[in-house]
Formats: sequence, structure tokens, C-alpha cells
Amino acid sequence: MQESSTKPNVFTFATMVKACSVLADTETGRKLHARIEMLGFQSNLVVCTALIDMYGKSNNVDEARRIFDMMAYCNIISWTSMVVAYAQNAQSHDALRLFREFIQSMYYLQNHFMLASVVNACGSLEPICNTLYLNDSWSCKNGLGKLSLKLFKEMLERGIRPNGVTFVGVLHACSHSSLINVSLEHLNSMQRKHGIKHGIMPDVKHYMCAVDMLGCAGRLDEAYWLAKTIQAKPDDGAVLWGTLVATSITHGRLDLVVEAGQKLIELNRQVATSYITVSNTYAVAGKWENVHRIRSEMKQKNVYKEPDCSWIQVKETIYVFYAGYVLSCIRGNGVVHLSRELEVKMKERGYVQGSNDLVFVEVEETKEKILSLHGERLALGFGLITIPKCVTIRIMKNLRMCRACHKAFKLISEIVKRDFVVRGM
Repeated sequence: MQESSTKPNVFTFATMVKACSVLADTETGRKLHARIEMLGFQSNLVVCTALIDMYGKSNNVDEARRIFDMMAYCNIISWTSMVVAYAQNAQSHDALRLFREFIQSMYYLQNHFMLASVVNACGSLEPICNTLYLNDSWSCKNGLGKLSLKLFKEMLERGIRPNGVTFVGVLHACSHSSLINVSLEHLNSMQRKHGIKHGIMPDVKHYMCAVDMLGCAGRLDEAYWLAKTIQAKPDDGAVLWGTLVATSITHGRLDLVVEAGQKLIELNRQVATSYITVSNTYAVAGKWENVHRIRSEMKQKNVYKEPDCSWIQVKETIYVFYAGYVLSCIRGNGVVHLSRELEVKMKERGYVQGSNDLVFVEVEETKEKILSLHGERLALGFGLITIPKCVTIRIMKNLRMCRACHKAFKLISEIVKRDFVVRGM
């Protein structure tokens, strides 16, 4: 096209930017962006939306937001692309705030595609999910496993042909209802029965359900063996090994945390969570040389950890709390005083503070280990002294909740006789 007399238009550039996004070729994408601005296409809706998508997938959310803010008009796709960019980069709080802006300014334009995209991208944002229930898989995702299996059986009896998505729902339903053996039977039946009859063979999504289910049930060796046998693309593999890392942490299997974490690093060397998980595991095991090696590798590759934060909504205001910032948090003195009182009562009930309560901070390039509170504990303390007793305290967190805090929250709930809901990534 460049050699001919045909001039590129906005659709040409949008297609080329989309290609860069798919190929993860950010360098070429930046060059295209520069040419787009030179030709005066920087205000075009289609081109800008493609650029937002590309920068979001390349972890450059700030540039994506700059383009979004400069747009004279944004449609549903533009809003969705920006929300997804935040969610894909673990900036859930910003995704929630932007989604609320959309609801307030363009609610009359929302359609099923837009809502499905937002809920899928922001599944970790509980306030969104409170207002956008998707009923198609409600039974599967809420522990109603036996009901789901009954409906599945009825579907087969009526001659309705299942597909791969159907079996993902069945496996999820069994997993959330602790029907482990039943789930494995259905997975095997896909190969022996339905694979022959309906041409359905299990793929990576079905095996990922099985790995998650086995891991949550504490059958981690089986989950690890299954994960090693799965041939998955990098993105699917990252989800697979990330799932195994999370369940291994929950059950205290440090050996598998390291193994799965290393696999995760190999698949995606720009995800800070992978490095931090492996580094913290080595720290718990006392292998400080490996900790320094992982941290050095992060610095060399310019990989930075997102700060641990939690947030809580009181009326129409959202309050954010960062790990380690105890006295500087909102109503800090009251939170600290209440936390100390609760710690005394928890110790009286046999609670022992674990290593997960230790927060590592960088002080002039030297790691200083300090005993502090994680963000969700600060948010809980604030909620206890702010929210009426008749109201359930709901806390959101950008990272996974550690075992120590999980145990502490259960005990605090018994002590203060209040219900808490904590949702992490």
C-alpha cells in the first residue's frame, strides 16, 4: 500500500494497531501511533479504541487512559476497552470507578455484549457483580452442584446436545459443591462417551477446572501431575499454573508453590505476582539467596510489584488502605487501638501470628522486615468503627488474601459477632 498511490485511512490504521495488539508488537504499535497523530487521525473513535486495547494489553495503562481522556466521544466499545485494560492490569479499583462513571453518564446505551464484557473483566469487583447478575450459569457458580447435574441429566434425556461450554459449567458446579469424584467421572466421560457420540473432547479449560478442583480439595499432587500433562498456550498456561500456585499457598505446600511459580515466570516474565510469590515462598523457607536472586531478576527486567491494597465502601465513598501504612490510614489511631484490643482477645483464643503477617518494605535498597497489618485488616478496623453493626462489612482486595489474615478474620468475626465479606483477585 505504501508503494502504491493508495492512502491509508482510519480503518487501515485501526486494523494495523489491532494486529500489533494480537502479536504483542508494542514497538511497531508506537510507531503507528506516531504516524496516526501526524496524519491527524488521533481523534477518530475507531482508531483510539484500537490504541486503548493495544496499550492495555501491553501493560501501559497510563497511555491507554491518556488516549481515552482525549477522545471527544466514547461509545460502548471504548468504555469497555478502557475498563478491561484496567482489569487486565490488576487495577480493579480504577476499573470499578470507571464503570460507575459509565453507568452514570451512558447507562441508556448499555447492551448485553457490553455488560458481559465488563463483568467478565471485572469479576473480582464484588460491587459490580451485585448489580449485574448473569443468570445463565447461576446454579453452576453458587454451589448448587446437584441441581446443576439434575438439569444436565434432564438436558441429555430431552436429546439436547451438550457442548464444551456445557461441560465447563458441569465441572464448575461439581467443584463448588465438593463433588470431586463426580466431576472427574464427567471429565473422563467426555473422552469415553460424549467424545464419540457428540464429538466433544476435553480441552485446556476443562482440565483447568479439574486442576482448580483438585487443588482446592487438597489433592495437590494429583493437581500438579495433571497440570504437567496439559499442553496449553502461554495465556492459558499462566492461568493454569497461577491456579495451582494459589491452591498450594492455601494448603501450605511450599514445594509446589516454587515449582508452579517457576512455571508461571517462564510463561510470562512480566507478571510481578509470579516473582513475588516465589520470592516470598523462598523467604518463608529461609532460602535468602534465592530471594535475592528473584528480586535481582525483577530489577533487571523492570518488573515491579503492585502495592497490596484493600478498599471498603461506606455510603457513596470508597476508602483505600495500603499494607504497612498503619498510622497514615483514615482514623489510623482508632484502627490501631482496636487492632491491639482484638489481637489480645485473639491470642487468648489461641491465635498465633504467622510469617504471612510480615510485610517487607524497601528502605534505601535494604529489606527491612517490620510487623505490620495487611490492607484488608486496616479496612476491617476502619469498617468496625465506622459501619453500623446491622450492616455487613464488605472488603475488596487487589491481591489474594493470605492464610494468616483469613484465619484472623474468622476469629475476629466470632469475637465481635459480625459478618464480613472479603473478596480478592
